[in-house]
Amino acid sequence: MDMSDEQDAKQISSFIRIFSNYLNTIEKKMSNEQLTFNEIKVMLELYESENLTARDIEERLDLDKSYMSRILKNLADLEFIEKEQSFEDKRLFYLSLTPKGREAAKQLYYQYLDVLEEDIEILTSPYKGKLIDAMKMIESHYQKEEE
Repeated sequence: MDMSDEQDAKQISSFIRIFSNYLNTIEKKMSNEQLTFNEIKVMLELYESENLTARDIEERLDLDKSYMSRILKNLADLEFIEKEQSFEDKRLFYLSLTPKGREAAKQLYYQYLDVLEEDIEILTSPYKGKLIDAMKMIESHYQKEEE
């Protein structure tokens, strides 16, 4: 590894550390007595998408199967989600929010947007645009890797 590659690796490492800390901050702001942050993320996935299976959400959020099972049990116990068996494949169950769950997810969604907006508001227009462009580039790069 030459000096420039080492500097690039250090810069990436620094970014990952800062971004990890930022995610931890969001987690602290979002979590509550009733739901963990991962439960909130599952609720938001179901709020934004229809006809998801547990496996779909596991893959999207990179959660392990047994942990996902515990999350779904808690959300079902709270009457936030329900399962419906697939007609085509009896092994598949589609998850959806109950009316109570949809209302809770809607509140969580707007709370999440408020948290993000607080951070975006402090950026001036040129920096905001550059940040969004950088995020799009990173997202595009890693979406290609996953395919």
